[in-house]
Amino acid sequence: MKKPKLVKQLDMWSKNDSLDDNLVNKEIVSMVMEPCMVNERRWDGCRFDHVDFSFCQIEQDEFLDCVFEHCNLSNLQMSSGSMIRCEFRDCKLLGWDISDSLLQDVLFKDCQLCYLNMVDSNLKTVSMLSCDLQDSRLYNLSQKDWVLEECNLLDADWYKVSLANVDISTCDLSNIRMDVDSIKGSIISEQQAVSLANLLGVTVKK
Repeated sequence: MKKPKLVKQLDMWSKNDSLDDNLVNKEIVSMVMEPCMVNERRWDGCRFDHVDFSFCQIEQDEFLDCVFEHCNLSNLQMSSGSMIRCEFRDCKLLGWDISDSLLQDVLFKDCQLCYLNMVDSNLKTVSMLSCDLQDSRLYNLSQKDWVLEECNLLDADWYKVSLANVDISTCDLSNIRMDVDSIKGSIISEQQAVSLANLLGVTVKK
C-alpha cells in the first residue's frame, strides 16, 4: 500500500479561510467545521486532527495524500468522489456514505464504521484493521487487494461484494447477511464455516 505524501511543513488553516477553493498542503486541528456543502473540490496533501466534519456535505470531491486522525465524519455524504493514498486513524464514521466512489491505497485503522453505506464503489488496495462495521451496507462493489482484519461485521448487509481471496478469518461475522457469490472464494476459519452454513441453505447437525 502506498502511503500519503505530505510535505514537512503544512500551512495552518483557520475558519477565516474559504472552502471555495481547493485545499493544498493544509493542516486543520481541533475544529468543528461550519455547516457547508462542498462539491468538486480537490483536497491535496492535507492533515486533519480532531476535526468534526459531521455538519458538512462533500460530494464529487477528490482527496489525495490526506491523513485523518481522531476525526468525526459521521453521517457525512461523500459520494461520487475519490480517495487516493489516504489514511483514517481512530476516526468516527457512523453512517458515512462513500457510494459510487474510488478508494485506492486507503487505510482505516481503529475506526467506527457502523452503518457505513457503500454502493457501486471501487476498492483498490484498501485495508480495514480493527474497525467496527456493524450494520454496514455494502452493495455491488469491485475490489482488488482488500484487507479485513479483526473487524466487527455483526448484522452487516453485504451483497454483490466479491470477497474472493480476502481473508476474513479474524472478523466477527455474526448474523451477517450476504449472498453466496459474495462469500465465494474468501478465506474463513473453521468456526465461521459452521456459522455461514445458513447462506447455503443447510443445517449443521451437532
